[in-house]
Amino acid sequence: MGSSCLTLQSLIRVVRRLVGELLLVFGHWLSHCEECWCGLLKSK
Repeated sequence: MGSSCLTLQSLIRVVRRLVGELLLVFGHWLSHCEECWCGLLKSK
């Protein structure tokens, strides 16, 4: 029982880190897209 609990905790930790990195990349990408969209809208 204890070992499965440990693996679950480490899994949650890995998932959290992955989600955090994804959010960072997504936020960075989103800010770039925002600039692109603003440029497209202004050109129209």
